[in-house]
Amino acid sequence: WIDDVSPPSIEMLTMRVAAGRPALVLRVRDTQSGVDPESLTIGYKGVLVGASLYDPTNGVAVFRLPGTVPALAGGTLKLSVIASDFQEAKNIDTVGPSLMPNTRSTSVRIRVVTGTVVDWVLPAAGTCVAKQQTLSVAVSSTRQVKSVRFLLDGKQVAVAHPANGLWDARTSTATTTVGAHTLAAVA
Repeated sequence: WIDDVSPPSIEMLTMRVAAGRPALVLRVRDTQSGVDPESLTIGYKGVLVGASLYDPTNGVAVFRLPGTVPALAGGTLKLSVIASDFQEAKNIDTVGPSLMPNTRSTSVRIRVVTGTVVDWVLPAAGTCVAKQQTLSVAVSSTRQVKSVRFLLDGKQVAVAHPANGLWDARTSTATTTVGAHTLAAVA
């Protein structure tokens, strides 16, 4: 008898990054037993890199590429991504061709470019935001990034600070009218 289980979902958030050693960011979620952060792995060119940060509240997983791994060069790069949930520990004695039904392994392609790239992490596009909102972007560049500013409908609302491979800021939307608005980040 096997429970109806499904592995975590994986969404690549940094589909385009700057050459070098950028932070790669994914959203990994599991609606049942939760994502096992120790399982989060990206593989490329024969190297495995574990997640340096995982936030279970929003599913954001950050992979900072250390200096010991090959730098990303321009062009298209295929990555292997693996994520398991906490049910995996129950599958140790499983027999058959599907030893780890709670593990998702997938391939993604990213574009590596020269220049500066900004990818939104939080909030996700089309979502309603709270009165106090964390804004977060992944910024990669072939040059040093000195600052990141957040704009709401063209007006600056926050200056970001680098933390764990992302640029984050908190802002208040208490005085913002209800409806659709445009957030932008400038690096």
